[in-house]
Amino acid sequence: MVEKKSNILGYVLFVATLVMVVSYFFKDSWVSIEEKIIEAVRTAPKEERVYNIDLNNVINFSWQRAYFFHYTYTRKSIEQEIGIPFPYDNDGGYVSIFINNDKVVHWEVYPAIPYDQKRDQLWIVFGNAENHDPYHPYYYYLTPDNAVLSVERELSAIHSFSYYTLSPSNENQWDESNPYRQR
Repeated sequence: MVEKKSNILGYVLFVATLVMVVSYFFKDSWVSIEEKIIEAVRTAPKEERVYNIDLNNVINFSWQRAYFFHYTYTRKSIEQEIGIPFPYDNDGGYVSIFINNDKVVHWEVYPAIPYDQKRDQLWIVFGNAENHDPYHPYYYYLTPDNAVLSVERELSAIHSFSYYTLSPSNENQWDESNPYRQR
């Protein structure tokens, strides 16, 4: 009986150690890009209000191009812009897509309306589809050589969290620069 308990205890300790080791080495793969961007701004000097964040410093996978889409883009309209199939039916969220070798390697959806007023959230700035705002694109097109985005921290006057507004740092990140558009 003692030997059986010893074997079970040894097995439990082995599994717990294995889980901790795997969690340590793969912890970044479970953290969203939104959380990584917000964390990068949180660790920046506090006296600044607008920060430049290089996506190459927050992403831990290979990519050749990336997109950030407004919540009005459907799967079909996204596919027309990226030039390859996209596996998700957008139901009203902002979408980020990362592509490598003409395959979607990562994508995330961010709510267009605050859904959790207890945590900091990323807001993505776009032009208006009906009345195009000349200071913001319909969507962002990024490459590893042009991956620096502007992030501005704004404290909510009503709630206890911050908004982090994401916008392009230059006009070469606008939708007009996308050579993969199929129109």
